[in-house]
Order: sequence, then C-alpha cells, then structure tokens
Amino acid sequence: MEDVVAKTIAGFMNTRGGNLFIGIDDEGKPLGLVENYRCLKKPGRDGFEQYIMQLISTKLGTNYCSLVDVSFYQIEGLDVCHLEIKHAHSPVYLHQDDRSHFYIRTGNGTRELDIPEALNYIEENLNGR
Repeated sequence: MEDVVAKTIAGFMNTRGGNLFIGIDDEGKPLGLVENYRCLKKPGRDGFEQYIMQLISTKLGTNYCSLVDVSFYQIEGLDVCHLEIKHAHSPVYLHQDDRSHFYIRTGNGTRELDIPEALNYIEENLNGR
C-alpha cells in the first residue's frame, strides 16, 4: 500500500492537487482502516496520520508534508482517511529503488512519465506556476 499511496500523492501534487480516500474501495464501499492500524507502532487515527506524514517525508521529501491535510471520517462505523492534496510549485519525485520517479494524475489513475515526457510536462505545466 505504501508505494501506491506515495505515487498517488506525488501524482496529485504534480497535477492539480486532489483528494485521496484510504479505506474505501474503487466502488466506494468503505473497508475501514482496521488492518492498517494493526501494522502501526501507534494504532489509531493519530498513528495513521503520523505514518502518512512519515511516508511523504521519506518517499517524497519533508518539504511536501505541508501540502497534505489529513482528516478522518466514520462511514458505516468504519474509519476512513481523507487526504486533501495541494499541487506543488515544483516537480515532486517518488524516491524508490534508488531512482526518482515522476507521476501525474490522468483521469482516475496515476501514470509514470518517462524522462522525455516528464521534462515536457514540467516545462509546460510546472515552470512558472
């Protein structure tokens, strides 16, 4: 889940920002965060928020934590997490496997751009924002 969340956050930051819900499936059915809570050093909402911020800090860069607002809701008695992600004014890279990856959001998905595509995208969309 870590890499999927991190690349989605990077994609939103590189595009126009957006909203990510964790604990809800693709059809909109609440799954909750119980399984996620079990994997944390500090279970519960506070621990999960700390986990998200640590993930952003480690995978994207500490300076990008301020672009994400974390909130929680209960749906059908289950906790779900809402990330409101603001766009970045400079390119955001996911650091993974000793490489930097550049992602954007396209429709309801996240797509990695190769180097020429990324350079073109950054020139057209991020420079001078």
